[in-house]
Amino acid sequence: DNFRGKPVLVLANKQDEENALDESEIMNCLQIEAIVNDNRCPCKIECCSAMMGVGNKMDKPIKQGLRWLLTTVDYEIVFGDLDERVKHDKAEKQQKDENEKEERRKRIAERKRLREEQ
Repeated sequence: DNFRGKPVLVLANKQDEENALDESEIMNCLQIEAIVNDNRCPCKIECCSAMMGVGNKMDKPIKQGLRWLLTTVDYEIVFGDLDERVKHDKAEKQQKDENEKEERRKRIAERKRLREEQ
């Protein structure tokens, strides 16, 4: 559910190495097609080599991927409901964390109570 509707960028690094996986192999290994279809999220895979850029230069596929991600997020915030979904997911996670903390507090208090009764 964390992926639902959110853009996913995969930077497939190490493409300068001889045994690097190609885009279709990466899709299969990471089961990207299933994630994208199940979660209805836009996805882009950029095969890149982080070592290709030196200093202020960056490998062109990395730039393209980041540009795609920023454009997609910007579009979703302006015309979609990405911002609301992120806020909702964050609030949901915080509530879950609070519930787990409360459950731990109860277990600790119960253990303490049982020890004191002995």
